[in-house]
Amino acid sequence: MFNPYALLLPVIFGGVFVFAFWKAADIDEQPRWLWTGLSAAVFFFTFFYMGWGYIGSFFGQIFLAAAIAIVRAVFYIIEINKKP
Repeated sequence: MFNPYALLLPVIFGGVFVFAFWKAADIDEQPRWLWTGLSAAVFFFTFFYMGWGYIGSFFGQIFLAAAIAIVRAVFYIIEINKKP
Protein backbone atom coordinates (compact mmCIF):
# COMPACT_ATOMS: atom_id res chain seq x y z
CA MET A 1 0.00 0.00 0.00
CA PHE A 2 1.25 3.46 -0.91
CA ASN A 3 2.08 5.77 1.96
CA PRO A 4 1.44 9.42 0.97
CA TYR A 5 3.48 10.71 3.92
CA ALA A 6 6.60 8.89 2.73
CA LEU A 7 7.29 11.74 0.31
CA LEU A 8 6.70 14.38 2.96
CA LEU A 9 9.26 13.09 5.47
CA PRO A 10 12.37 13.88 3.35
CA VAL A 11 11.04 17.37 2.67
CA ILE A 12 10.59 17.99 6.40
CA PHE A 13 14.00 16.49 7.15
CA GLY A 14 15.70 18.72 4.57
CA GLY A 15 13.64 21.71 5.66
CA VAL A 16 14.92 21.42 9.21
CA PHE A 17 18.51 21.70 7.97
CA VAL A 18 17.69 24.57 5.63
CA PHE A 19 16.01 26.46 8.48
CA ALA A 20 18.96 25.76 10.79
CA PHE A 21 21.43 27.15 8.28
CA TRP A 22 19.12 30.12 7.64
CA LYS A 23 19.15 31.01 11.35
CA ALA A 24 22.90 30.34 11.68
CA ALA A 25 23.62 32.72 8.81
CA ASP A 26 21.28 35.28 10.33
CA ILE A 27 23.05 35.08 13.70
CA ASP A 28 26.47 35.22 12.03
CA GLU A 29 25.33 38.16 9.83
CA GLN A 30 26.24 36.37 6.60
CA PRO A 31 24.25 36.00 3.36
CA ARG A 32 21.35 33.74 4.30
CA TRP A 33 20.55 32.71 0.71
CA LEU A 34 24.06 31.32 0.26
CA TRP A 35 24.05 29.12 3.35
CA THR A 36 20.50 27.87 2.79
CA GLY A 37 21.22 27.22 -0.88
CA LEU A 38 24.30 25.20 0.01
CA SER A 39 22.33 23.26 2.62
CA ALA A 40 19.54 22.47 0.18
CA ALA A 41 22.04 21.48 -2.51
CA VAL A 42 23.89 19.15 -0.14
CA PHE A 43 20.61 17.60 0.99
CA PHE A 44 19.32 16.97 -2.52
CA PHE A 45 22.69 15.68 -3.68
CA THR A 46 23.16 13.25 -0.79
CA PHE A 47 19.55 12.13 -0.37
CA PHE A 48 18.13 11.96 -3.87
CA TYR A 49 21.10 11.80 -6.23
CA MET A 50 23.52 9.67 -4.22
CA GLY A 51 20.76 7.78 -2.40
CA TRP A 52 22.54 7.84 0.96
CA GLY A 53 19.34 8.33 2.93
CA TYR A 54 18.92 10.18 6.18
CA ILE A 55 22.26 9.27 7.73
CA GLY A 56 24.19 10.36 4.65
CA SER A 57 22.25 13.62 4.52
CA PHE A 58 22.94 14.25 8.18
CA PHE A 59 26.68 13.75 7.72
CA GLY A 60 26.61 15.85 4.56
CA GLN A 61 25.15 18.72 6.57
CA ILE A 62 27.78 18.25 9.27
CA PHE A 63 30.54 18.36 6.66
CA LEU A 64 28.95 21.49 5.17
CA ALA A 65 28.98 23.20 8.57
CA ALA A 66 32.63 22.20 9.05
CA ALA A 67 33.53 23.49 5.59
CA ILE A 68 31.82 26.83 6.28
CA ALA A 69 33.67 27.10 9.60
CA ILE A 70 37.04 26.34 7.98
CA VAL A 71 36.52 28.82 5.14
CA ARG A 72 35.42 31.54 7.57
CA ALA A 73 38.44 30.86 9.79
CA VAL A 74 40.82 31.10 6.84
CA PHE A 75 39.26 34.38 5.70
CA TYR A 76 39.48 35.69 9.27
CA ILE A 77 43.18 34.81 9.49
CA ILE A 78 43.83 36.49 6.14
CA GLU A 79 41.95 39.59 7.33
CA ILE A 80 43.96 39.76 10.57
CA ASN A 81 47.28 39.39 8.74
CA LYS A 82 46.47 42.32 6.41
CA LYS A 83 46.47 44.79 9.29
CA PRO A 84 49.92 46.14 10.19
